[in-house]
Amino acid sequence: MKLILVISAVIFVVAANTEQYRAQCIEELNIQQETIQQFRKGQYDEHVPCFTECVFKKMGAFSDGHFNIEALTKILGSDTKTPEELRSDIEGCIDNTKTDNCQKSFAAFTCFKQKNLYKIRRP
Repeated sequence: MKLILVISAVIFVVAANTEQYRAQCIEELNIQQETIQQFRKGQYDEHVPCFTECVFKKMGAFSDGHFNIEALTKILGSDTKTPEELRSDIEGCIDNTKTDNCQKSFAAFTCFKQKNLYKIRRP
C-alpha cells in the first residue's frame, strides 16, 4: 500500500511540474492559446517544435542537443514494458541526424506519441 502511495505521489509531482514547465514555455515563447488548442488536437504549427524543446529542457530530459535517456525513462514510464524495452524505444525515437534542437525535440516527441510512450499528454 505504501508503495502505491509513493508511486502516486511521484506521478502527481511529475505531472504538476510538467504543467508548470508547459506554462513557462508558453509564456517564454509567447505562444498563443489558439496554438495550444490546436496542439491538443494534434495539429502542429511552426511554434510547436521549440515548445517541445523547451518542455524537454525544463524536465531535465534535453540539454545542449542531447537527450537524457535516464530522465526520459523515468518521465515516460510504462506499465507494459520493462525499463530495458522502454529505453530501447526511447533511443529508437532519437534522431541524431537532426542538427536543429527544436526539430530534434519535436521528432522525438512525435515518435514517443506514435509508440504510446508519451504518458503526459496535456500541453
